[in-house]
Amino acid sequence: MHETLILRSSVSSPLMRHVLFKGFSIAFVGILLLVLTGIYLPVTSLKAWGWLIFFFSLALIAWGLLPYRRLSRLQLKPDELIIANGDGLTYVSKGKKVLSFPLDSVRQISCINKPHYYGIAIYFKDSSHSPMTIYEVAVVEKLQRGRRKMKRGDLFFPYFNRRSYDELKDWIQTTSGD
Repeated sequence: MHETLILRSSVSSPLMRHVLFKGFSIAFVGILLLVLTGIYLPVTSLKAWGWLIFFFSLALIAWGLLPYRRLSRLQLKPDELIIANGDGLTYVSKGKKVLSFPLDSVRQISCINKPHYYGIAIYFKDSSHSPMTIYEVAVVEKLQRGRRKMKRGDLFFPYFNRRSYDELKDWIQTTSGD
């Protein structure tokens, strides 16, 4: 019988609150800039600089609220780590297969558990030779940037909690022990 393990990413409530508060603060500066310049700037200055102030304010609002939107979408459609038939791990993001690699190429996995940034780091046995099959290059580059940010592993899968890490570690240990 072929077994399959599917681990889904999850966004914690403290992280959502943090991102919402930080984003709202940035967006509030954009709103405040828009309102105050509209009230206190003379019409002649608004004719010259109004369009620039308007677009800068909109950029601040968008910059502040986009991270919250991304995390909200991730809650609705989580990323997945899938192990099918016990031989390979596949990472799926937004419903698309991103990469896969054999489990026997994994040297170690570790859990990074910081309050506002958490996930699973993967270390390969031979880091000079990449055992991955890549389907979405841009997403893989993002995963590799994440690992450089955390200074851990060859790949970093964000937003997978401690429970997912424990399940993955147990699965790898039981399959390698057979």
